Amino acid sequence: MTIFQLECYYALAQSLNFTQTASQQYITQPALSRSIASLEKELGIKLVNRTTHPVSLTPAGRVFAEECRNTRMAYGMP
Repeated sequence: MTIFQLECYYALAQSLNFTQTASQQYITQPALSRSIASLEKELGIKLVNRTTHPVSLTPAGRVFAEECRNTRMAYGMP
């Protein structure tokens, strides 16, 4: 798990839109999708429901997004 993956996931959790998040992170949408899928695989949990538009977070994804937010706040990040 990388800081970049956490940043991407947190941004996605905020926008619930892969295209918008990819643009904000200055990467392509497929690269963002791969990053999130890799994070899910490493954690062994599904974070995002991809079958809805906008994207929705799973219950575990909501908890993980909150932990990402708490971590950002602990390091003084907005």
